Amino acid sequence: MNDKDIIKTINDIVWWIPFRKNRDELRNKLINLIIEKNKNEIFNSIDKVIELTNEINDRNKQKETLKNNLKFIEIETHSYCNRKCWFCPNSIIDRKSKNIELDENLYLKAIYNLKEIDYSNQINFHRFNEPLSQKELIIKRIKQARFNLPKSIIGIFTNGDYLTREYLDELKDAGVNSIIMSYYFDKNEQFNKNRIINNGMNKILDKLKLSVKETMIDNESQIHFKLDYEGIDIIYKASDFSQMGNSRGMSIKGVNSVYDRIFRCFYPFSDLYVDYNGFVMPCCNLRSDIESHKNLILGNLYDNDLFEIFTNKKTSELRKYLCVNSKKLPLCSECSYESEYKFLDLIN
Repeated sequence: MNDKDIIKTINDIVWWIPFRKNRDELRNKLINLIIEKNKNEIFNSIDKVIELTNEINDRNKQKETLKNNLKFIEIETHSYCNRKCWFCPNSIIDRKSKNIELDENLYLKAIYNLKEIDYSNQINFHRFNEPLSQKELIIKRIKQARFNLPKSIIGIFTNGDYLTREYLDELKDAGVNSIIMSYYFDKNEQFNKNRIINNGMNKILDKLKLSVKETMIDNESQIHFKLDYEGIDIIYKASDFSQMGNSRGMSIKGVNSVYDRIFRCFYPFSDLYVDYNGFVMPCCNLRSDIESHKNLILGNLYDNDLFEIFTNKKTSELRKYLCVNSKKLPLCSECSYESEYKFLDLIN
C-alpha cells in the first residue's frame, strides 16, 4: 500500500465524524501513527543488518542472534553420491569411491544447539551427497532431529534412485515434512518435456505408486509437479540445467551464469550449510572439499558451535561485503541466485 492509498483509507475511516476539527485531529493522529510505525520498522531493519555484520562475542547475544535470524540449515549426513552429474561439482570431485559419515557427535552438537533456541524453521538433509543412499543412517538422523526439534520443518533433497514406496512411508514415520525429488538426464539430451515425462518421470511415479496432484511450474526450462501423498509435501521436478544451473563457485562450465555479479546476496544472513566433514559454508553453491572454496569456510563444528560460527568475525565480514551492490568475490561473480526474499524474511 503506497502513501496515497494509506491517506485515502484514513479519509474513508474518518469521513463520518461530523465536526471538521475532530475529524482532522483524528486523521492527523492516524497518519502520524503510521509514519511513526514505518519509521520504527525501518530503524529495526537497519539494526538487524548492523547486528549481523558485526562480530558478537557475548554468549547470550550469540544465542539470541541465531534464534532470531536462522531460517534454514542444510546438513550433509555423509559424503557418498551415486551419480556424477555434469552440472554438479561431483563430476570433478570423487564422491563415489568411498563414503564418509558426518561424525555423530558433531551432528548432535548442531542439533542440540538448535534445540537450545527452540528452532522451528527448515532443516534439510542434503548437500552434495545422495541422502537416501544410506537408509539406516538417514532414518536415524531424521528421528534424532525430530525428537529434539519437534517444531522444525524437515526436508530431503533426493535424486530418487533409492526411493521406494516402503522407504517413503518410513521417511514419513521418522518425521519428514517435505521432499524435493529431481529427475536428471544426460548433458547431450535436449530438454524435451514430453519425453522426460512419458519416458522417465512417469516410470518413477509408477514405481512409487504416486500420482500428480498439481502442476506447479511448467515452462521452457523446468517442470515441477506436486505429488499426491498424504503426510509429506513432495515436489518432483526436472530442469534444463544449461538454463537453470549454477556454476557452483566457478567449478562448473556450460550452465547459466552472470558476468561480474554486483547485486546483493543475503543467503549468509539466514542460512548455514554443514558439510560431511563438519565444516560450515555460507551458501549451497560452495563446498569445503573444493580447494578454491576453502577460503569461504565459516568455521567447523570440531572447534566451534553454531552460535559462534553464525556470529564470528569471518561470517559477519562476509555479510557486510555481500549486502552491498558492488563487484563480488570471484567465487560469487557468476552466481545468478537472487535473494531479496531472504532480506524480506530477515526484516519481518
